[in-house]
Amino acid sequence: MKKILAVFLTVLLSSCEVSVDSRPTVTLPPEYGQEETQKLLSSFDFGKLKKDIASKFPSAINNQVSFYYRPVFYQSIAGKGNKMMIKIDVISNDGWKEKKSLEKYLEIILLAKIEGPNK
Repeated sequence: MKKILAVFLTVLLSSCEVSVDSRPTVTLPPEYGQEETQKLLSSFDFGKLKKDIASKFPSAINNQVSFYYRPVFYQSIAGKGNKMMIKIDVISNDGWKEKKSLEKYLEIILLAKIEGPNK
């Protein structure tokens, strides 16, 4: 009986689609598949972006900050369709106070790239 209840609760919770992940996630428009998402990420000039981050967040250099745009394919258990998303990972030394600001900055850049004319 306990196993059945555990399976039921697991299925119920997974169908709620509630994320406990605190990293920013950008859901891409429905027309974006895996190929379009790779093209989007390939169009970034990461060298320029790193220079922009160093100028806007000078403390990032001392705190060994690195960042990643990770494409994620999400298939809904509830049958609401599939989605492409991009998770933004910022890795830094513990206690770096500007981590959330950098995540928000990277999210804004990604959204501008998606919505901009130079896709």
